[in-house]
Amino acid sequence: MDNEQFEFDLDQILSEFTAGADVEEAPPAESRRVVPDEPTRVNLVQEDIREETTVFTPAKTRPAADSRRKPVSRSKPSSGSRKESRVIRQAPKKEPDRPRPVQIKEQPAKKKEKRPRKTFADVMPRWLISATGLLVTLVLLLFILCCVTPASGSAAAVRPVPKTADLSAGVNRFATEKAKEAALAAASLHTEAQPEMLVQEEIPVQKTVYTIPEDSLVAPAPLVSGFGRVSTDNASELLSVIQQARASGLLGEDETVVFSPDVQFNTGSYYQDIQYYLDDTLLVICWKEIIDGNTCTFCEVKMQDGSQLRRKLAGDMFGSDMLEYTTSMHKATNAVVSMNADFYRFRDMGIVVYNRQLYRFNEGEYLMRYGQMLKKYNCIDTMFVTASGDFLFHHLYEESTPEEMQQFIADNDIVFSIAFGPVLVENGELNTSYFDEEWYPIGEIYTGYSRAGIGQVGELHYLYMSLNHSDEKAARWHTKEFAQHFYEKGVINAYSLDGGQTSEIVFQGDEAYNHVDHVNGTSSRQVSDMIYFASAVNGEEVAK
Repeated sequence: MDNEQFEFDLDQILSEFTAGADVEEAPPAESRRVVPDEPTRVNLVQEDIREETTVFTPAKTRPAADSRRKPVSRSKPSSGSRKESRVIRQAPKKEPDRPRPVQIKEQPAKKKEKRPRKTFADVMPRWLISATGLLVTLVLLLFILCCVTPASGSAAAVRPVPKTADLSAGVNRFATEKAKEAALAAASLHTEAQPEMLVQEEIPVQKTVYTIPEDSLVAPAPLVSGFGRVSTDNASELLSVIQQARASGLLGEDETVVFSPDVQFNTGSYYQDIQYYLDDTLLVICWKEIIDGNTCTFCEVKMQDGSQLRRKLAGDMFGSDMLEYTTSMHKATNAVVSMNADFYRFRDMGIVVYNRQLYRFNEGEYLMRYGQMLKKYNCIDTMFVTASGDFLFHHLYEESTPEEMQQFIADNDIVFSIAFGPVLVENGELNTSYFDEEWYPIGEIYTGYSRAGIGQVGELHYLYMSLNHSDEKAARWHTKEFAQHFYEKGVINAYSLDGGQTSEIVFQGDEAYNHVDHVNGTSSRQVSDMIYFASAVNGEEVAK
């Protein structure tokens, strides 16, 4: 560009600006930076010159920190006094920061920090997490119950426990605890929301049972398909029958049975297979077992209703002179299993109740025994059977009156009684009070004799036991020994019945299941009464 086009000397102006810049100390080389596309100082000055014609005097000094000249604005002098023109410096305008160039020195790139990712627990609401945990716990518990816990049964041998049993048990306990905690938490929330619903009575589930009318002389006929037998070599097959009784609800899951396939069965003369009967209302198992060298016959019974334990009198009325064989009365009543009772017509001691009526209470009559005058009504123990099938006792020498006895019958719902004794086991305790001295008037309890008795194992659960002559003509038991073996079978109540040739068990047939003592060439005796268990499967339906 030519200087003649302007009214001032451009070279002189540039030299003045250059002279001022030479005074300042140059910045270090390291701090010098090249700013691309930044307008030079010359160009800026030229642009200002084009706009104004006044000659400006450059500033003598500049701030040392400003290493770069910026364009300045100039104003014209006022018309009042035209003096020497001076350069008017204005405060530099603050310009927006411009992007700085990247330093030449390369530095290692910093790793970009990764932000932590949000987990499922940060996103999901707390109530949904709690519900999910509860669901997982319940599924785990169901899996353990279905796949880990073995099915309950009545097998005689215990299966070996696998090595993972401890782990499974621990998981089971953990799942159970968590399920309980979740249930308690849900219950508390429900209680806070609805306090009036805190106490709720469980609605009882009605169970249909069958009963036999008390005044009926004939029980419903049992199912022919319900009878069966198993040889003693295959005694464990009875466990499946017991399991069927549990499945039908007749036997409770935790209810124990007296029968065991591991006992010593009788395999000699008068051998009998193990026989049983099963329907929805009755379970009966009969077997012969060797105890201390003697053959004992057992009959275990579990029934559904108390009306299935019944008493039969010959002639179907109290005081009849008729005597009948137990086998004939067994058929006439449709009994499943029958046994002898007290032979009430043979003696007049004790208290007799039949069909809820008090028939014998000889208050003013006495009996001379062992040099003592005994009242007939309380000279022996009497056993009462309630409508619910429980056993109650009136003991030797226990005082009462006919009026008190009538009230006792009504208060305890007594259906019938048996008068023989003595009491062998009461409330789970072995009775030994009668065995120290010889003063019980009947039953020859202090000499070896064939014995019979009935015991209660639990609710509606019974065991009949008899000791008869064996092939070796072994000595019989005293009543004390008989009571001990009965007690060891786990009965809670037990009572001695008439023994000897009278003791007899009839089960599905015309002959006795047990081997009855032979007297005068006969194997059984006509009696005045019996007790029996009947099926109620075809009886009256009752919701309980």
